Amino acid sequence: MLELAPNDILALDNLAHALKLDGQIDESLKYFKKSLEINPDNPDTLIAITNVYSHRREFEKAKE
Repeated sequence: MLELAPNDILALDNLAHALKLDGQIDESLKYFKKSLEINPDNPDTLIAITNVYSHRREFEKAKE
């Protein structure tokens, strides 16, 4: 899907969630951030990024 529509935020978020579930936390964060660049007001993506930082125990980044 991303090959056809690399800026599709739903596809980016879905891939990021799948990567997170697979334990690929750093890779998931990359896709969440790309999604956020496209749509910076998406609350679901903001929450997901906060959760990733919390999982990594980077609480100061999670607050941002």
